[in-house]
Amino acid sequence: MLNRILSCALAAGLVVGLLATALQLVLVSPLIMKAETYETAAPVTPHGHDHGAGAETHDHGDGWAPRDGAERAAYTALATVAATIGFGLMLVAAATLIAPQGLTVRSGVAFGVAGFAATGLATSLGLAPELPGAAAADLLGRQIWWVTTAAATAAGIALIAYGRPALKALGVALVVAPQVVGAPEAAAPASAAPAELAAAFAAHALVVQALTWVMLGAACGYAWERLGRVSAPGRTAEAGAPLTI
Repeated sequence: MLNRILSCALAAGLVVGLLATALQLVLVSPLIMKAETYETAAPVTPHGHDHGAGAETHDHGDGWAPRDGAERAAYTALATVAATIGFGLMLVAAATLIAPQGLTVRSGVAFGVAGFAATGLATSLGLAPELPGAAAADLLGRQIWWVTTAAATAAGIALIAYGRPALKALGVALVVAPQVVGAPEAAAPASAAPAELAAAFAAHALVVQALTWVMLGAACGYAWERLGRVSAPGRTAEAGAPLTI
């Protein structure tokens, strides 16, 4: 079973990661590069960028960064594929834990939608995707809120979909609680980039993330079914039939 989970996530994550990279390079990266021109042109204080009184400043310094063009695209692809494989492992592991009969393309898409709801939709309600040069609250606080929100939302969705009636209310509470608490906010919101560019970036980033999760779920479901057929030559494997190793 473990071999099947790893093989499924690796294969699906690699293919979908490359597709997601293409989407990012077309829809997201150009907006980031535009924002970087505004960030470079923004007034700089001795401690970093001037985001307004009370806002946290970010000193980017003269550290190493990949050069624009092929090098930057290669690092984008590497990071995207690695993240997609990781999400694929979580998706397949959760699916086999919740539904022991395994994955199909249809159920994989459903798990993909749930993954986007937890890691993209719910988290963006408090921490929308931000361009370079935007004011932000303390990094550790934002990271803790993001991880907590994603985990609570995923658990809440699972309870709503698969839990007993008495637990469905708990599932709703888990989904709502992080939004009631709220994400950390910058003392004085500001951005070097125009608001229109920031809005376009947030929309494009969420669309790419949603497509990535749906494609990942479908690919994991397909790979799971395919591996089931290959592992059982000479007989017709049922869709999503578990493999004993």
